[in-house]
Amino acid sequence: EKAFPHEMGPGRDGLHKAVRAYRERERGEDGHTYFRNKNRKVKEQQEEAVKGAETNLIFKNVVVYVNGYTRPSARELETLVWRYGGQVEKMDSSRVTHMIANTLPSAKIWRIVEKKNPSI
Repeated sequence: EKAFPHEMGPGRDGLHKAVRAYRERERGEDGHTYFRNKNRKVKEQQEEAVKGAETNLIFKNVVVYVNGYTRPSARELETLVWRYGGQVEKMDSSRVTHMIANTLPSAKIWRIVEKKNPSI
């Protein structure tokens, strides 16, 4: 199997296949293993952030997605959300109740609005 983007031909699919092939060959992990490991690491970070957490659970039932560059950093925002009882998603999903971003292109805003409110 070809393993580099220039061998895969043009387009995004070729790059994705190359990355998958690299991970499987060099690290011995497929896509499922990668996301399982990523989710485990996020859980560990959350547990570390919650140590000595506040009793104020202002973010209880809140699931946050930090999109792009932010100030304070995404890591700091995630730690605050975890510390005060919230959850963090690393990708936008149906579980997300709040998105944090400094700026978003209008096309992305419309995609989000349409996904959350299909009747628009």
